[in-house]
Amino acid sequence: MNEKFNRYVSYFMSNEWQHEPWQPEGKKIFPKIILIADNWYNLPIHSGVQFFQFQDIKQFLTLTSKTEGIRVNIG
Repeated sequence: MNEKFNRYVSYFMSNEWQHEPWQPEGKKIFPKIILIADNWYNLPIHSGVQFFQFQDIKQFLTLTSKTEGIRVNIG
């Protein structure tokens, strides 16, 4: 998991993400990463890369349904 985290940090530091077609005009936003796994990972903290960990999709959906401003689309 640390290798994966380091790849996200490298991607963030490269600034390549700022040129992705999904970026809104006028404001560059690095996506937040949702990690759904049975294990809890003690990941390092980085100011530009945010991981949100959940034990399962039900826990994620329960939290997001109680949190204002978060939209969940399931397709």
